[in-house]
Amino acid sequence: MKCINHPERDAAASCKTCGKSLCPECANRFGQIPYCLTCEKTRFIELRDALKTELKRLTRAGIIFMIIGTICLIAAFVALGSELEFLASQSKIIFVGRLILCLLLAP
Repeated sequence: MKCINHPERDAAASCKTCGKSLCPECANRFGQIPYCLTCEKTRFIELRDALKTELKRLTRAGIIFMIIGTICLIAAFVALGSELEFLASQSKIIFVGRLILCLLLAP
């Protein structure tokens, strides 16, 4: 058998997908598994499409995660702000109480 791409060369392997004959150079062009050029292009397109789909899914998940994180952060700031406001009002009461106490006890 002869290589599908190089008719003058003897085939050393066959394409894993379609079975076309490949010489050693063509068989090792895309790594350890022998693929003809047509099957490798098809395989590349399928892999590219799968990666695009996965990237869209991960991007969607990332956006949802950022929205939920932002909502939690805003809730934390609101809670912290109300707590600080409460502490500030308590500090004012304590300060005013001490001021009155000092004025009453002053000689």
